[in-house]
Amino acid sequence: MARLFKIVKILFVITAFSVIQSCIAIIGGCNCDETIYYYTPNKLEIANIDNSGRYPGILEVNVMHRSAIAFSISLYDSTDSYLYSSLNAKHNNQLNLGFASASAWSCDCSLMYLPTPSVQDFRIYTIFDINSDIKSGDDITEYFVGQEQYGSHLDLYSPLLEVINDQNVTPTMESAIRFNAFLQVPIKNEQAQFTVFFQLSDGSEIELNTAIIDIID
Repeated sequence: MARLFKIVKILFVITAFSVIQSCIAIIGGCNCDETIYYYTPNKLEIANIDNSGRYPGILEVNVMHRSAIAFSISLYDSTDSYLYSSLNAKHNNQLNLGFASASAWSCDCSLMYLPTPSVQDFRIYTIFDINSDIKSGDDITEYFVGQEQYGSHLDLYSPLLEVINDQNVTPTMESAIRFNAFLQVPIKNEQAQFTVFFQLSDGSEIELNTAIIDIID
């Protein structure tokens, strides 16, 4: 019985210590690292979006409705060069409160990222004719609107360049520029395909073609 009482007492002390640390964090604020971590965007990925319903979702097939053409676009760092400094910073944030599990429970110190080099230019070109006025090879960036994939102070739908420029200068919790792009012009032909092009501030260029999309009504 005495041994059981001793164990309960030890557990009570540990729990009380955790609660005290949490109260310190709430009253005094979390000691979060405000450092901005920079990543080098070098990889581009494009996924189809089903925009035919109320809520957009990732589309696993290359078939879209002619008035619901949409893509998820991600430009990110594939080298994980930023990862080690990020993990060290998170570890230090936990130790700053003196008890790792308590600080992890009471503080959400999200690490923030910015791209370097940043995006200087962005374009979307059509590979197939869209209609009698928009032909193969045309720059159709202006016919798309964008939507950030995480919280944003922008309008729900904004010009693509505005969405990208916002992520150039506003730190985010992901080491990537991510957004959804929605075409505002219906496709008149039976197939569609697009080239997504980024130019970075160091002069490098990254581009990728979407899959060939079969168009349905």
